[in-house]
Amino acid sequence: MSVLAHRKLVEVGENREPMSAAELRGKSGHEVGVHALRSVIAERAGWPSAAYGQQRYLDFEESFANKVGAVYWGEAALAGPEYRYLIAGFAYGLDSHDPRDARDCYEIIWRIIALDTRKDGKLNIAKAQNDAYIQDNRMFRGTPFNIPGLIMSKDLSYKRGDEVVNPVINMIKTQKDIDLLLAGKLDPTLADHLSIAESIVPGTNLARRIREHFGLAA
Repeated sequence: MSVLAHRKLVEVGENREPMSAAELRGKSGHEVGVHALRSVIAERAGWPSAAYGQQRYLDFEESFANKVGAVYWGEAALAGPEYRYLIAGFAYGLDSHDPRDARDCYEIIWRIIALDTRKDGKLNIAKAQNDAYIQDNRMFRGTPFNIPGLIMSKDLSYKRGDEVVNPVINMIKTQKDIDLLLAGKLDPTLADHLSIAESIVPGTNLARRIREHFGLAA
């Protein structure tokens, strides 16, 4: 599922597997409750740049959307293991090797996962291969899969976003604090983004707490 903010449209792929009611609620919270709603609120406030994504907004928004979706889904929202960073590194050839394609990365990653998750010295190869396939597929999605070094790095934003979203969520005290976080496709831990959010939802104590925690100028 994905949101096309400029068209106010949520697209659902035709070939995806059926979703449970809980998963649909979670997806709706993620896509509509954050991605779409932040866009609509900023547009109505007269901030087109925040309606379609202020520069450097993505990490915060993806992590925040994950957590909102998890509230509806009823599961903890944790970014996946670090294997996607390893996939990116192997794809780019950061281990002093030539860049790799999806197949080459998969062959390395499933073996790493199998070793990482072994219990009592026993390897669960089938599960490791399945987990590796899912993460490898997400990292190379949108590409031909056979071009070395060409990945879709958006998935890394979930993990990067957790570093700033987690402390901000712990600062929430009131509904107005939540309103501030929904005020546009912004990263409120960046000074210029926070100023825009405050112009849309003024007078929140959350803005002060964010400034103090992240050392932002008033």
